[in-house]
Amino acid sequence: MTLRGEAPAHDSDHLSQQPVEGKGRGVERGSRGHDSTPRRLPFPVVVGLMLLALPMLFLAGWWGYRFAVSWLGPFAPLAVAFVGAIALATIGPALLVRYGTQLRAVVVHGATWLWAKVEATGVLQRIAARYPRLSRFLAARIAWGSATGLSLTIGLVALVVIGQVFLDLLLDVVTDSQVAGTDRRILHLIETLRTPELDQIMYALTYLGSVRVILTLAAVIA
Repeated sequence: MTLRGEAPAHDSDHLSQQPVEGKGRGVERGSRGHDSTPRRLPFPVVVGLMLLALPMLFLAGWWGYRFAVSWLGPFAPLAVAFVGAIALATIGPALLVRYGTQLRAVVVHGATWLWAKVEATGVLQRIAARYPRLSRFLAARIAWGSATGLSLTIGLVALVVIGQVFLDLLLDVVTDSQVAGTDRRILHLIETLRTPELDQIMYALTYLGSVRVILTLAAVIA
């Protein structure tokens, strides 16, 4: 029961809720209208751009190689390999930092898929049943997070590979094989690029690695 001139309570509540609902709808419409998700190019467009860029890169590389041959002659392959190694050493870490997460995800996914396929064949179970001691040893060598596990295995494999490469280079130098000839070609290439200004710069860089400079820097840092 209400007095005259007074509106029912539920009507006032309904009226007070109408602007709020309208505002909420406006916000919802605005959020739908302004979608901030980035749009990706269609797959055929990406493939077309890649097919267009590959010939251009090939032509640029071929022109650069011909230019190096015209300037350096027989030393052009060594110069191209040297520039490529510098570019790889410069750009490679940046690419690993930028796409390291994606690369790790791809490697983990591939390793998981391959491990699942091998386990599905039942070969590992048969080897573990027939050679239990060997299987336990191998499992401990590839265990993740252990000091004597996967990290030690990778370190030993890298040590063996580096030692093998060093022994091969030593044998090639002792027997005066093609490696020694390549070394001489590199020395001749550097001789053709020598100028008095570059000699002074290299003298300064060499002096920075002397005992006096290193001891002075060590004393200042300490």
